[in-house]
Amino acid sequence: MNQENKSEIPEEAKKEVPQLNGAGVSYDYLNEIIPITATFEALGADRLIKFLKNEGRIKLYEERFSSSEHRNVITSQNQGAIARLNAMVEELNALIPSISEENIQQFVDKAKEIIIFVRNG
Repeated sequence: MNQENKSEIPEEAKKEVPQLNGAGVSYDYLNEIIPITATFEALGADRLIKFLKNEGRIKLYEERFSSSEHRNVITSQNQGAIARLNAMVEELNALIPSISEENIQQFVDKAKEIIIFVRNG
């Protein structure tokens, strides 16, 4: 038995992905996105730009809910929704390196689209 297998959590000990919407996507994923919109609304564009440059990127769904710690992260029920969600997140991540005052509103609008997508599940 190698070291990697020793540290792996048995399937029955893994956590369920919390608070699933009707499409099988966790509402908890919004914790990746809401800080973006909240920072923009409360502190403005400059502060959000600094925040994004420090964070570097937004985690994809399966990074937020690792299959090494959670059961049923991506299932036949939610795989289409997760693919769409991840594509939306990748669009945001692609904007981060060139984020500026000129495109910050577009970035925030796209983040709000993700919030709506998850909430409407």
